[in-house]
Amino acid sequence: MLHHADLSTHEKYLETVTNAVKDNKLEPRYLGYFTDRISTDKGEKQKYGTQLMVTMDNRTIMYPLIDPYRTDTWRKEIGLPPLAKYLKESQNMEWTLKEYFRHLPEAEKVLKKKKEILNRKQSDR
Repeated sequence: MLHHADLSTHEKYLETVTNAVKDNKLEPRYLGYFTDRISTDKGEKQKYGTQLMVTMDNRTIMYPLIDPYRTDTWRKEIGLPPLAKYLKESQNMEWTLKEYFRHLPEAEKVLKKKKEILNRKQSDR
């Protein structure tokens, strides 16, 4: 339920979720989902590679990553499987760096638009 809450609620509970994972009270994948959801909702790049988008022509692509070369290291640190394995098992999606970089400009445009929308909402307050 918390995963689908609004951005301010996510930010409010991030430390609680982080501590729950560290204390083995919550599976680490939830920290990955939660952290990445906050980042992409803010128009920022994600760390763990859990957030995907469906394009207008019905393709599934990944939101941009902070560092695609370090993503698997970060995933391992919180007990998540390698990104390619995760995407194959959860989405039946073949993931390679080549494909990631091929779709990156499109994903970056979406992320930029999300950031612009968030900035407009904040300036309207």
